[in-house]
Amino acid sequence: MKQNLLFILIIGLCAGLSSCGKEEYMDYEVYGLNTPVKSVKVKTYEAISKFGEVTKGDMMREGNYRIEFNSAGNIETMKQFDENGELSELIKCKFKDDGVYMTEMCAYDKEDKEIYRIINEYDGDYVNKTTREHFFDFDSTVHTTEFKRDGKWITEAKHYRNGELESKVVYSKNDESGSEWIEYAADGSKETKGSIELDEWRLTKRCMGDFCCTVEWNEKNLPVYVKNATLFNNTLIAFTADEGSVFYAEYEYDK
Repeated sequence: MKQNLLFILIIGLCAGLSSCGKEEYMDYEVYGLNTPVKSVKVKTYEAISKFGEVTKGDMMREGNYRIEFNSAGNIETMKQFDENGELSELIKCKFKDDGVYMTEMCAYDKEDKEIYRIINEYDGDYVNKTTREHFFDFDSTVHTTEFKRDGKWITEAKHYRNGELESKVVYSKNDESGSEWIEYAADGSKETKGSIELDEWRLTKRCMGDFCCTVEWNEKNLPVYVKNATLFNNTLIAFTADEGSVFYAEYEYDK
């Protein structure tokens, strides 16, 4: 169940790494585990290359979190911390009775104020609509994504902002090896091409236009080296503004 991909909605990533529904992989498996555990703690550092080997530098402000799993092995809560170990964000997930299908995700800041809420609607085993509402002091914004499918694979996604069509994504490829797509503006004009490459379910490369980020994995199927992106969890990355930025991740397990 790779619904953790929806912590931040990134066009193309959900379609390539997941069919946005019930998956053959549970969240604990995505974190390199063969059996469910109570929690996983991830720390992210600046990556430093010395004599051809990558070592860790200073701890980064983002990419540090502790995840707690439900009885089905899927993410129930995620606590995000800054480089000083202070709580910066808390994410809570709700599921259907089986603990597999995620129906709602809520994020709160360190003062317990709700930041955003994500709600998934299903057609059978797969999500056909996702609504994400962001809460601000002065206003709130609602983003909605509706999916079209060929079986489990997404072929088209329409994105709305406060009920108005914002963009449409059309996929020319979407399978186990990755995805390719074109994003169009609301008026039909072409905006940009995108793609992701997969090694089985592992993301190894993601491109938007000419800008790409890459991920390297260790023998335990954990991403330990990320370039040009921020690692939010094992399958979710977001482009950084800084081209050439690199990160190194460490993992601790509480069984």
